[in-house]
Amino acid sequence: MPLQKSGSKRALKRNFRELGRGKTYARTKRKSGTKAANRQRVAIALSNQRKYKRGGR
Repeated sequence: MPLQKSGSKRALKRNFRELGRGKTYARTKRKSGTKAANRQRVAIALSNQRKYKRGGR
């Protein structure tokens, strides 16, 4: 499922959950560890929220 394009808190929570289940998360976790994978997950979700909170594209 793709990330939701919204700046709301609800969309942030859903995107965060989605990023924790994907192949990218599993790959990062395997290569760099859980801590790094979680940091990346947070960074992506917050970046997406900022992008669409200010108007988006």
